[in-house]
Amino acid sequence: MVKKIARTTLFATIFATILSAGTVSALQLRKDTSVAGFCPGSCSATIHCSNSTCFCRIISGTSGFCVKP
Repeated sequence: MVKKIARTTLFATIFATILSAGTVSALQLRKDTSVAGFCPGSCSATIHCSNSTCFCRIISGTSGFCVKP
C-alpha cells in the first residue's frame, strides 16, 4: 500500500515538473525578443541571421542563434 502511494506521488511529481518546465519554456518563447537581446531565428556558419542588426553566435559545431550586439 505504501509502495503504491509512493510510486503515485513520484509520477505525479515528475508530471508536474515536466508540465511546469514546458510552461516556462512557452512563456520565454513569447517574450519580446528585443528586450532580452536576442533576435528571432537561428543561424549557422553558412546561413546568416534574417535581421541585419543581429549576428550569429555559434554554440556547437556550425549551428547557433542570432543575438543583438
